[in-house]
Amino acid sequence: MRLAESGDFDFARLMISVMVAGASGNGIFGTKVISQFLDRAERLVDRDVIDLSAFGPLPLRVVRLRRRDLVAQALSNHLAIESKVFFERNADKTARRNAYLADYQYNFEPLAAALSTLVDQEAALDATVARTKAPVLDVYYEDLVGTPTDELTRVLSFIGVENPAKYKTPSATTAKLDDSQTAAIYEQFLSDATTAGLAVEHGSGSFPQETSSGKEDIASTTDAIPSLAKTKALAAKINPNAQMGPYQAVDIDVVDYDYTRIDGLPRRWRGPVPDNLDEPGGFFAALGAAQTVGRFCRDPYVAQIQRTTGLPGLNLGFSGAGPTFYLEQPEILDVVNRSRFAIVQVMSGRSVGNSLMRCEDGRNIVTWLPTGERCFAEEAYQRLLDEYPKRDVRKVVAEARDGWIAHMGELLDRIEVPTVLAWFSTRSPRYKPRFDGRLGTLMGAFPHLVDHRSMKQLVGRADHYVKSVSDRGVPHRLTSLTTGRSVSVVFPNGESRNEDSSYPSPEMHDDLTQALLPVVRTLL
Repeated sequence: MRLAESGDFDFARLMISVMVAGASGNGIFGTKVISQFLDRAERLVDRDVIDLSAFGPLPLRVVRLRRRDLVAQALSNHLAIESKVFFERNADKTARRNAYLADYQYNFEPLAAALSTLVDQEAALDATVARTKAPVLDVYYEDLVGTPTDELTRVLSFIGVENPAKYKTPSATTAKLDDSQTAAIYEQFLSDATTAGLAVEHGSGSFPQETSSGKEDIASTTDAIPSLAKTKALAAKINPNAQMGPYQAVDIDVVDYDYTRIDGLPRRWRGPVPDNLDEPGGFFAALGAAQTVGRFCRDPYVAQIQRTTGLPGLNLGFSGAGPTFYLEQPEILDVVNRSRFAIVQVMSGRSVGNSLMRCEDGRNIVTWLPTGERCFAEEAYQRLLDEYPKRDVRKVVAEARDGWIAHMGELLDRIEVPTVLAWFSTRSPRYKPRFDGRLGTLMGAFPHLVDHRSMKQLVGRADHYVKSVSDRGVPHRLTSLTTGRSVSVVFPNGESRNEDSSYPSPEMHDDLTQALLPVVRTLL
């Protein structure tokens, strides 16, 4: 997956080549996709380029491995991520996991959030499987471990293997390890769910459902898990903060983003969301990228301005957003144009297109046009440095800046209420890119590629301009919401960090708030 994302490996085309060559003894080809990587896998496959119909009818089959007991699965996932032990293959890993469990402090909310994340993954898998329009065989982990011969024979028959009985399958020699402490955590979680007015049978493989009479134990089922709609609704009732948006699944121990859906708008947005969005001038809006969202910050500048002025704030920041993210979603601008004023963060120049990159969804994901591959903008710019002469690099950077000025200007023009353009960075606009082959010296710190000349052409399009240049509190030590102790965040790529230098620190949000307040007060 990592090779594919860097553009060094094209798995989809490899599979097509293998199929065309007929390089399989029984004509059956297969691959495995882990559910949490589905979004990354789909991003790497351009359906307009990868067209399997050219090879005739392909009898696709989907074998879906799942567990009946979602609570137990969510608990296993959570403990593996926290302990950083995903497989106990040797004594060292067993010792590390046991040491983690010895110091483990039970907390209901992160477990409920882990359950909500798991349900979201199941929903993503449902959607992906549905798009294939292929027959689906559900195989449950509990059955595969208990009766492997029967289950594997069933799989072989399903995918069209002739005479599956001739293939040797393992005997049922697998047994569950004795893990009394994990079992105790599981029982405590179920007990807390019951206290909240919900109940499940121990080991039933079902997650609680609430009925009009109050509580109901769900009978064990052998053919399906509960409907995802009911499970998601219940997860939200157990932990109202478990609604997942960008970063929340990874950052749950550090900050609660209180992601909330807004009627008429796509996606989820950082809360609290004002309850008077239909009232013209009853709130202010803030647009920007992860810095405006306030990643790793419990009290971002939007919340501080709301608290200081008493005017509700709507945080419309979104991860990786550039100006076209908003221009392509007029329903967002309709809400912004009902606000009292709008704070518009100076967004990154990487999140716009140029002659070699097409920006996808107005964010920091691009299509590398020479090959049609999708990747993060940073990877595309590194490829530009590696593969093109300096004059072409200069040309592409100039194109990106021109596009950024045009799109940012259009965004400010389309906002009908007073605008406050906000520079929020560790550096000033006065920087010069170096064309020395290094990505950092080319792009500069956020907002990437944006320089003094670019800003000089833009500031006149806004009603006000505020600049906050600060690196106070960087690096920012990450601490647990519940214990206050240092905590590490495990990112999807497996990297673990207990401090952050990529996003504005809480102190930087304080500094921006103080820079904004004099202007904001004139707009109240």
